[in-house]
Amino acid sequence: KNFLINAIEHTGGYDSFINNISKVNLKVFLDSIKSGGNLKTIPSDIIIISKIYVYGTVCMLCEWLIDENDINADDFVKMLEYSLPTPLKKYLYESAES
Repeated sequence: KNFLINAIEHTGGYDSFINNISKVNLKVFLDSIKSGGNLKTIPSDIIIISKIYVYGTVCMLCEWLIDENDINADDFVKMLEYSLPTPLKKYLYESAES
């Protein structure tokens, strides 16, 4: 945890920890959508919605790591899952409603 907090607080700009981890997470997320939806290409609207979700969750995770809070890890993960936009669920959950 201390390593991550140091990386978050002491890097900036294009090579910042947050920017780099966002790009990595977005790639993994889009790969999951492609695989889950059995897609060769991902529709542009799904890419944009995914970027909004991933970039937001990365920033929230960084904030959660740095700030003292009353939210435990399991509850935080539940909130991230709960905030997943509906258009993405059909690609990530087999039994999700569209």
